[in-house]
Amino acid sequence: MVVASIILVASFLVVPCASKEGPKGWPKSIAWGTASPGGTFYITTAAMSNVATKYVGIPFSNTPGGSAANINGIKEGTIDIAQIFTENTYMTFTGTGVYVGKQTKNIRHLFRFYNNPWWLQTVEGSGVATLRDAKGKRFSYPNPIFPIKEYVGNLLLEANGLTPSDVQVVKTASVGEQNRLLSAGGCDVQLQNLPPSTPSIQELARRIKLRVVPNTQAEIDFLTKRTTLTPYTMKKDSFPGCDKDTPTLAMYCNEVARAEVPDDLIYAVVRAVFEHLDELKPAHAVFAELTLKNAIEGAPAPFHAGAIKYYKEKGVWTKKLDASQKDMLAKIGAKK
Repeated sequence: MVVASIILVASFLVVPCASKEGPKGWPKSIAWGTASPGGTFYITTAAMSNVATKYVGIPFSNTPGGSAANINGIKEGTIDIAQIFTENTYMTFTGTGVYVGKQTKNIRHLFRFYNNPWWLQTVEGSGVATLRDAKGKRFSYPNPIFPIKEYVGNLLLEANGLTPSDVQVVKTASVGEQNRLLSAGGCDVQLQNLPPSTPSIQELARRIKLRVVPNTQAEIDFLTKRTTLTPYTMKKDSFPGCDKDTPTLAMYCNEVARAEVPDDLIYAVVRAVFEHLDELKPAHAVFAELTLKNAIEGAPAPFHAGAIKYYKEKGVWTKKLDASQKDMLAKIGAKK
């Protein structure tokens, strides 16, 4: 299964040559920010880059880094389009949470993508039935390149009357490292932010007795009042060993772009994605969630003008969305 997963990902990382030059004013290529190999960001961004290169007509390359690095790239102009968690997008646009004093005014929303489970995983026999049982145990959740994960982990502890000093905090720098750590018995419970359908999670569940630690109602209430996380149910058989429906949390991912990327280029990208979903769905199960109806919901930052043009063409742009757009732009003194 590991080999099959690698072949699948590799097939979507081969970016074909552009068939034509883009219009005047377009860059020669586009950098699309993703995350570390093995995760959903990585797989889905590679697939969308392929489709965009094929139908937009200029090369799209993938830049691994994760939400925090992608935000920095948007701000600094080294990344043009990126996949980011909505909480990151909201915080960096408003300059709140982990982004106090680090506002990114040029970040623009393209579409809401998939609802990504944020769940606690453990191994059978760890003694962790709820997060409260993690007191004194090894809890893996901080990631130095992904500050929102530590932010959420600390809130989960707080919801249980705990602090980081009450657990043995274990830091990891990537999804792969986190999975290897759990396999090797290097921690007792982890905060996971990959959908269970992701190949690396399916493979992990085949190697070890992977289990979901359910979120209590108190945790769910505490987190949903303070973040963009929403209640979620991890369905039975989501992975080998998941033997019942389990209450967890989830956070949407969204695609964003720099405000400076030409409107007609972003329009072409958004159109290519939505009009060629049949080519994207084989890459990952989460593409089934990408619909025009879902795409325009819950924007954590202003939409890019190029995306708005496409949504207006498709008849899904509303007066409510227009009012929200104007309000968010007014707060930063921008016209688009």
